[in-house]
Amino acid sequence: MAENHRAKQANRFYAFSPRLRFNKMKIVKVILPISLFFVSCGSPTIDTKRNETENEYKSQKTDTELHMKDVLSKLSKAAIDLGDYPFEKDSACWIGYNPATDEEIKKTESRLGVNFPSDFKEFMKISNGFPATSSIEPSFLSLSKIDYTKNIDPFLIKLWTDKSVVPTELAEKYERSITIGGINEEQMFMLIPPANSNDDWEYWKFANWIPGEEPYPSLKDYFLNVIEFCKEEIKEN
Repeated sequence: MAENHRAKQANRFYAFSPRLRFNKMKIVKVILPISLFFVSCGSPTIDTKRNETENEYKSQKTDTELHMKDVLSKLSKAAIDLGDYPFEKDSACWIGYNPATDEEIKKTESRLGVNFPSDFKEFMKISNGFPATSSIEPSFLSLSKIDYTKNIDPFLIKLWTDKSVVPTELAEKYERSITIGGINEEQMFMLIPPANSNDDWEYWKFANWIPGEEPYPSLKDYFLNVIEFCKEEIKEN
């Protein structure tokens, strides 16, 4: 099953990548009205397709407005329904862990010399770590295990920061990356601290079956992407 998931997500990467998904939706919303101009207004096929697209857009817009707790609850349910792993869950179908305290977050920030992005702190205050939701997603670490990637896997960082092969800007991002998920797993998740105060944090997923980094606009966007993939897999099976 894991191989199946990997193949499907690798093929799906460019079609459903967060970098492309919004543009894809804009393209669909532009093309559909143009198509309707050349086809009779009573065509049930096109009307149905238009409604499906509009409903999908509304659904995505609503999802992005959800609070992190609601997103993680949806993710828990999707992971349980997918059934890749037998989860320890409570009566509310929650697979997360106990929340981190403000003191634990501040202690970790002090240890790493950073100020975490607000969505990551919100995530930790709900669940200090999170289990892998499928065979192709990383588990997320508790605060005490989070560290710079160069401390967790020096050999990997040595390869990734070879500036004779890797562009300087990318190598520098690898050098300052913080691993928050996937230690000793086939996939991992990193936070990239900004180089200066004007830049934003970056969110990268890596896997040995995906070429290069898979960036996300936010942690919530990553979780929503995983929920979407789980739902597709459940439908097919």
